[in-house]
Amino acid sequence: MSVFKLKHVIVVTSIVMFAGYSNPGKGALLNLSHDPLFLSQSVPPAIAVTLDDSGSMYWSYMGSSGSSGTDFTDPIRNKIYYNPNITYSPPLKADGTQMPNSNPTSAWVDGYHEYNNMDANDTVDLTSKYIAISRYVYKSDPNDPDVTIRFASTQVQSMDTGNSYTNYHPNWSTRGSRAYYSVRNASDNGWDTVYLYGDDLKNFANWYSYYNSRAKLSRAAISRAFSGFGPNFKISWQELNRRNYFSTLNKFDGSHRDGFFNWLFASPTDGGTPLRNSFVRAGKLFENDSSYWNDDFNANLSCQQNFHIAISDGGWNGGFSTTVIKDETPNNLPGDTDNLYGSYTGTGEQVIYAKSEDRTTLSDIAFDSWARDLNPNLNNNVRRFKKDRLKSDGTLIDFTGFEDEWDSPDFVWNPKNDPAYWQHLVTYNVGMGLESTRVRAYQGESYGGDNCPEVPALADAKEAVYRGLRTNSCNWPNASDENVRIDDVWHSSINSRGDFFSANDPNELVDALNTVVNSILERVSRGSSSTISSGVITDSTRGYSPAFDSSTWSGHLLAREVNENGSFGAPIWDASCILTGGYCEATETTVAKQSIRNIYVYNPITNTKEAFDDSLSTQMKNILQTNGETFLSNFNITVEDIIDYVAGDQSLEQANSGVLKDRASVLADIVHGSPYIVRGPSSAYEDSEWGANTPEHAAAVNDNGYLDFQIEHKNRNNTIYVGSNGGMIHAFNAENNEEGKERWAYMPYKAFNNIHRLPMPNASHWSYVDNTPVVRDAFINGSWASVLVSGMRYGGQSFFALDVTDGNSTEPKVLWEFSDENDADMGFSYGQATVVRISSTGDWVALIPNGYNNSEKDYSDPSDPRNRISTSGHAVLFVVRLSDGQLLTKIDTGVGTVDTPNGLATVAAVDSEFKTPPGELNPRVDYGADFAYGGDLYGNLWRFDFTDPLPANWTSTRLVKANGVKERPITVRPQIVAVPDAIQSAENDVIVMYATGKYLEPSDRSLSLPASQYIVGVVDGLNSTEINLNIETDNFVEQEFILTADGNLRNVTSHTVNHSVANGWKIKLPEQGERVFNPLKVIGTEALLVTSNITAGIDPCERGGRSWLMALNPYSGAVPDVGKIFLHETDIEVESGVAVFVDDFLIGAPILTERSGLRTISSEGLDGVQNFSVQQFTWRRRNWTNLLTD
Repeated sequence: MSVFKLKHVIVVTSIVMFAGYSNPGKGALLNLSHDPLFLSQSVPPAIAVTLDDSGSMYWSYMGSSGSSGTDFTDPIRNKIYYNPNITYSPPLKADGTQMPNSNPTSAWVDGYHEYNNMDANDTVDLTSKYIAISRYVYKSDPNDPDVTIRFASTQVQSMDTGNSYTNYHPNWSTRGSRAYYSVRNASDNGWDTVYLYGDDLKNFANWYSYYNSRAKLSRAAISRAFSGFGPNFKISWQELNRRNYFSTLNKFDGSHRDGFFNWLFASPTDGGTPLRNSFVRAGKLFENDSSYWNDDFNANLSCQQNFHIAISDGGWNGGFSTTVIKDETPNNLPGDTDNLYGSYTGTGEQVIYAKSEDRTTLSDIAFDSWARDLNPNLNNNVRRFKKDRLKSDGTLIDFTGFEDEWDSPDFVWNPKNDPAYWQHLVTYNVGMGLESTRVRAYQGESYGGDNCPEVPALADAKEAVYRGLRTNSCNWPNASDENVRIDDVWHSSINSRGDFFSANDPNELVDALNTVVNSILERVSRGSSSTISSGVITDSTRGYSPAFDSSTWSGHLLAREVNENGSFGAPIWDASCILTGGYCEATETTVAKQSIRNIYVYNPITNTKEAFDDSLSTQMKNILQTNGETFLSNFNITVEDIIDYVAGDQSLEQANSGVLKDRASVLADIVHGSPYIVRGPSSAYEDSEWGANTPEHAAAVNDNGYLDFQIEHKNRNNTIYVGSNGGMIHAFNAENNEEGKERWAYMPYKAFNNIHRLPMPNASHWSYVDNTPVVRDAFINGSWASVLVSGMRYGGQSFFALDVTDGNSTEPKVLWEFSDENDADMGFSYGQATVVRISSTGDWVALIPNGYNNSEKDYSDPSDPRNRISTSGHAVLFVVRLSDGQLLTKIDTGVGTVDTPNGLATVAAVDSEFKTPPGELNPRVDYGADFAYGGDLYGNLWRFDFTDPLPANWTSTRLVKANGVKERPITVRPQIVAVPDAIQSAENDVIVMYATGKYLEPSDRSLSLPASQYIVGVVDGLNSTEINLNIETDNFVEQEFILTADGNLRNVTSHTVNHSVANGWKIKLPEQGERVFNPLKVIGTEALLVTSNITAGIDPCERGGRSWLMALNPYSGAVPDVGKIFLHETDIEVESGVAVFVDDFLIGAPILTERSGLRTISSEGLDGVQNFSVQQFTWRRRNWTNLLTD
């Protein structure tokens, strides 16, 4: 079976976006999320910091040995000494501001004097009083100095005690010269002294005060690396000697943040290097329940990831007596309570972890804190981390026969992956001035013997040694030798699935710490599994399903056969593989990469499209340059690099030694958008039915009617349109030998405006085109066309329209974009457009709901002129002409405020005339819409009236009034059926069915809702004046669900609904937290399909929840006329019901398939597609589905 297992989603939100759970209340903007709420959410990682405070940290020398004073002042030999190629910026304080620059004429001996009680008056005039070396000690016998020459009596810092000279550096001086450094002369037979002036001298002053010892350097580097941390992180700290215990582990803000920086800047330098005991303390820190507590959620969080950052300048020493699990001891991993990985033997792919020693080593302690469950009181919800797919010998892992990567021992025991799902500790070590002896030997081209063999294919010495250790071609040295204990430090990182970095100068130390931080961010923001996103679509034999991998935010579009029983077969192709090339997990084949892509972007300045490549106009490149200015500068990349990356070039990704974010797939995630397949035209328009004076009739008379359109395009290429969070909507071929290939892609301007974020390493996940398009045939610009209209969800306050008539075109035909630039009441486009012909005017239009948060600032600065902020916060319906995007009118409901903006969801359009047979909606001869129904965020149900010939006179009427703001929000499109013909009247023409519930922001994960939610059927006469109904107090017949004994089915009461008397029917959803936010569907006029969801609760470590799938009578909310269609088999009998329990979190609308007489309702869940066999029944034909939106 393919390893491409489309299930088990884990988190995706990047930690820099995490804001914790907060309920914004009713009077606030929605806290909209770029990440799917149904996944487990990122929680702040916990970081334990260990700082070496040993005496050697006071040294001012770091590098290769020397025997003269010039060795000390040469930045090539002494990596700590002043280097003119480095800018020494002052450290950052807790509030993010810099410490003051040091003054060259009175440079502080210790720039950290404010924190460590040093005297601020201890200064040196670097223009004349600087002495680099205060004392030489000549040693003919290293243990017995013969001559000591003293130049200053000060507290000193050692250079190197292993050579004939020991050089010391003064803290202050009464004699000396101008500040200087040394370089080899041009003949390489002596030294030149370079004295410093101007800006160089100012730079030297900062070095002297803040960087001229190992301790000072570490303080400055750590301050900069940790300055970007906020309450998104939990931090605790310790030293090796003085503060040999951890501080309280708390969120990194307020007084706790201040405490960290105060501790950092005051850390002393005295004592040995008892690293082993410090590692034990780090592990024990995370055995405490309190280490997992989170105030935002009022709970211990079982998915918290734990990290240990240890910064030291030497191997370990000192006594040790703690018992730990040693890495050479065969056992089953004690944390692996599910026994997923079998036994640990320390052989084969596991050999890199094991080293038999006669003492407990640092690597043993790290292995112990990784292998066992540090807190058995918590559920094991820690996210597994996958990074590398290589075997120990450097070849790709063969996943044949495995259902999942984690089933492969080669993948599990690859040290760059972390399979631990239990509470454990990952350690990152940073060695100052230290490198593994094995790596040093390799760099010195000493291969074989005790050292590692040469690997010519690997240019990086560390990677080559790592390969040798993994393949058992060389071994870890024995840590009983103090001179090689730095290798044990690296070994400890391997054993905990972390990493080791060597830093020899200020830049390398800052880079190492930044790499550690980025690695932590990557692990926290990435999960390990894949899921199907909402919206399988099918034809009779083929199903197309989007998917995304939450660990990498990569997307997939899979084509699969539909089996006889309605289930889906193995993938036939994956569009992701075609765009990316290489081995395809879905099909277990190697696929050639699509070499040419046709990507276009909308230019709002010219209102035209442009090719998104190097030919992009200067206007658009300037916008990209401005938006990405900081990113471009910091990473030394160009606008053209971003364009190439977005278009699929992976050469600058980090995996290829570049700087841009790695991608497992060129196709980005497809989360909330379903694909839409377009075949030949198939709407039910009859040319003979158009009015005599209509342009549609005139076109038909001139052989340009809809039938002609159908004939012309009946064999056009089947095309799948789907949006992705790579910034585009894609057009994929769905037939012939080009199947699965992308014909073109289109980037709306609102996506372009944020596309610079896509290549940012460790940037937060961002929404772009995250909605489902609709495609309708319409008569525009004098002829028939197939028009696609789509919103962007949280990707932008915008809708766009494309003419997709030509199934062979290699570029999109752009009609228009409509955004908050056109009208500030346009919010984020969570809904879908409804494409209809307006009866009263003959205009083909897109009915666009204004969505949510229309008063949210686009830019953080409120005065930024680019902000388009609603001044009302009302829910409105935009009526936009389909041909050119012209706003015909805006129908304002008048409900909403700027502080608590309202928003309209997708509307359903309807004609005003109904004919026999009963219950069927039959369009009039104008094929038009006279009314539309839609719900808003406050919970109101609206009727929009288009019957007046002047668009300015179109109105809204509130049918059902919300009890309170957002108590029962309506976020899905209503469904409509006609009241049976025999009892129709002016007051009861249609039944408008809707359901309440919201799942838009993190607080919606809560089971505590402001009110019970309902499924409702409202009787409306279209022209009736009955308004402001209250579903709790007005005359709605209430049905009730009845749970079967085993809890797997629901039945419902069958109270009579008299449509001439009652306002309609209602059903209260009975479970706590139960609500409806998935689309409703009507099967003919027989059944209303409703999916309700109960979330897993506010705990961010739990994903999804559970669901009910229901089939109700549209006219009464009772049992459908065709009976109870869901079946459940018990030990005794087969029971039937109107609703079936689903132990999965269903997402998207249910679909009905029929093969070989078997009828199946399918719906997607987080654990895959759920299929439900249903009772066979006869459905009555509904003839209006092709005119009006489903």
